[in-house]
Amino acid sequence: MLNVCFVLFQEFFRQSDAEKLEGLPVTPFMDRDKITKPSSQCSFIGLVLLPLFEALGALLPELQVSGL
Repeated sequence: MLNVCFVLFQEFFRQSDAEKLEGLPVTPFMDRDKITKPSSQCSFIGLVLLPLFEALGALLPELQVSGL
């Protein structure tokens, strides 16, 4: 079985390589020359997952946890 993290990193690196070839800004957590696995995971959580869950919570308030 493939490691999900490994597969995601491969996709992120392909994306950043394509961005570099096109002269576009590279997505921060996808640049193979600048990231480590822990820093990339923290960036992915902060830039993708957290906003996604906040939007889902606003759209579906029954998903929000109260009392924390």
